[in-house]
Amino acid sequence: MDTVLYRKETARGISVSLDSVSAESIDQVVEAVEKAPRVFFTGAGRSFLMIQAMAMAMMQIGVTAYVTGGVTTPAIEEGDLLIGASCSGETKSVALFMEQAKKQGAKVTLITARPDSTMGKIADIVIQMEARPEKGSVQETWITDNRFEQSIVPLGDCFVEYLARQKGASGNTISEHHANME
Repeated sequence: MDTVLYRKETARGISVSLDSVSAESIDQVVEAVEKAPRVFFTGAGRSFLMIQAMAMAMMQIGVTAYVTGGVTTPAIEEGDLLIGASCSGETKSVALFMEQAKKQGAKVTLITARPDSTMGKIADIVIQMEARPEKGSVQETWITDNRFEQSIVPLGDCFVEYLARQKGASGNTISEHHANME
C-alpha cells in the first residue's frame, strides 16, 4: 500500500463515519448548545485532543466554551452542557465527568460508537458515529484504528458551521475571538 491509498481510504472512512450520524442527533446538540450558557468538552486520549479542536471552534463563534482539566475551567453548573467523546463509551475518567455534570444539573451529550454503553445510558443526547471499517475494506486490515477520532473534528465543524449561521456569525466574529497572542 502507498500513501495515496492511505489518504483516499482515510477520507472515505471519515465520510462513512460522518454519514452514519443522524441529522436528529445533530439538531439536538445544536439546540442544547444554543440553550446552554456555557459548554464544556471532555474526552481522553486522541478523542480528547480532537474534542479540544471542537471547543476552540465553538469559542471562535462566540460560544462560551471550556475544556475539562484546564486551569481556568470553572465549575459546571445547572443549565450548562457537557459534550464528551468516547468511542467505547466506557472510558472511566469521561464517565466520571459525565456523572459529576449530571449531579450539578448540567445536560450531557456523548459522541460514541456505542450508544448502549455505560456513558450512553448516562447521556441526555447520544451522537452515534460509526467507527468500524466496513467488511472487506482496506481499512479493515489497518494496524491503527482511529476512524472515530479522525471524524470528531469534521463533525464538530458541522455543528460549528450550523451554529455560526444560526447566530449570524461571520468571518469577523471568528477574527474577534481568535487568539491574538501567537
